[in-house]
Amino acid sequence: MKRLIFYTILGLVILLTACQKKTLLTKEYPVFQEVTVNEITSVSATTKWTLNEDCYVTIDYGTSTAYGFRQEINALTNNGEFNLDGLFAQTPYYYRLTATNGKGDMSITDEACFITANQQSIESTYIEPSYYVLHFGESVNFTAKVTTSDGNPYPQYLHWSLCDDNLSPLDPNIGSINTSQGLNTTFTAGNKEGTAKLRVYGQIPGQHDSISDIVNITILPNQGSGILRGQVMFYEGNFMPGQITGTATPVRRQVYIFEKLNMLAGDVVYSSPCFFTTLNKKIIAMVESDATTGSFETVLPVGEYTICLLENGEYYANIWDGIGGIFPIVIKTNATLEILFRIDYQACY
Repeated sequence: MKRLIFYTILGLVILLTACQKKTLLTKEYPVFQEVTVNEITSVSATTKWTLNEDCYVTIDYGTSTAYGFRQEINALTNNGEFNLDGLFAQTPYYYRLTATNGKGDMSITDEACFITANQQSIESTYIEPSYYVLHFGESVNFTAKVTTSDGNPYPQYLHWSLCDDNLSPLDPNIGSINTSQGLNTTFTAGNKEGTAKLRVYGQIPGQHDSISDIVNITILPNQGSGILRGQVMFYEGNFMPGQITGTATPVRRQVYIFEKLNMLAGDVVYSSPCFFTTLNKKIIAMVESDATTGSFETVLPVGEYTICLLENGEYYANIWDGIGGIFPIVIKTNATLEILFRIDYQACY
């Protein structure tokens, strides 16, 4: 009888142990395969995670190990991300993630920390293109750009401003601007000849503003136009007949088209032969030559102009017409003018 009781108790112990092992084997905890915090700015950071199974995720975070803030992701997923907003600049933030699967099994990451960036400020605000010529009723698209101290865009606080030569409110007959495109703005020329000036303000609330340089928009009557097409080459070395050893290389340069300049009329101030520090006429257009081919092309109103380059911080032109005109060009209706601009102050002929 004692043996029967002993074996009965032993059997029950074995059975209970087996059941307990089975229960333990079926309890599978979620596993965080990867947890990262990136895209850290002065006011936000993005938390990303990957799990081995679909889970609900909770993010606890704060400026101390007591946390204080919690975000719950109420959807079963094995990977996801969440943007933590409203953070303080240059501040340590502690965080941990909790994952709970559909069976209620739970896993918690180790505590970790990240530091937000310095307070963001605007370093510069500028507009492209910086020069343009329009005829009555024509349009051009401008893009405003902002650079910030932490390298992140801050486009929410940009304000376009149109003004005349004296930076007074723009005459409505000169043109209008469409700001519905956000950072891209369309300017449409009106029916009055003149100059419109466009600038943009960048601002972060509570911090300094940044105002772009002024963009000049020259507005002309519909008198026809032509094409200026050219190539910029840098000549260096010996180009004497019979013993040419010099080189000619296509280069990238800023090509400026001015109202026609005349040295005899006092339109320029020389710093040295072919180089000018001051040009006393309006810029009509600016285009940049290609770095590989040296080529450039632009549309200009019919008229007479001077073409020059920006070289070593000064204007450069090396052709005259014999009556004081500096590198003169003539644009004719529906015609294409092709030129070669030789930068040759380091060449001999």
